[in-house]
Amino acid sequence: MVAGDQGLYHSTVMTWVETTDVESRYIKTIFAEHSSFYGMVVHQESIKVSTGKRIGMIDVTQQVKEAVARSRVKRGLASVWVCHTSASITVNENNRVLLEDIIENLTRLVPVDGEYGHRDNAHAHILSALIKPNVEIPVSEGKPGLGTFQSILLVEFDGPRERTMTVTVLGE
Repeated sequence: MVAGDQGLYHSTVMTWVETTDVESRYIKTIFAEHSSFYGMVVHQESIKVSTGKRIGMIDVTQQVKEAVARSRVKRGLASVWVCHTSASITVNENNRVLLEDIIENLTRLVPVDGEYGHRDNAHAHILSALIKPNVEIPVSEGKPGLGTFQSILLVEFDGPRERTMTVTVLGE
């Protein structure tokens, strides 16, 4: 859809990107959409991530950086949303020992084998209620405005599974 005088531009781009990370998790971008309205860009992508553990954290920073770069947004906001009720997204340091400490303490707080009315995976839903399904990150100079030690982490509470993240980038 193009409406020249109104400054509205809309295009749909199908993007297939396949990569394998060091722990053999399969990650692919399955869909990207890019729109512009009076100089404001809205770019949205869905990214699939296959998790390898029942409970764990996966660094998705690089995939988010690539989505922001494809958006061509120089200044704005990136939102990362996980489309599940038994997984979350957070920003923290990607240090193996720290991540193990976080997981150990979360599972101590909400044990996998606890007594719950919802017997399947209540622990996963409770933990995802404690950690949000989304983060918002400023975009500056075309890059996510992360601090020196900050990484974007997908938090799996009921894996292994294939998870879908939606990255939406707004800006100019």
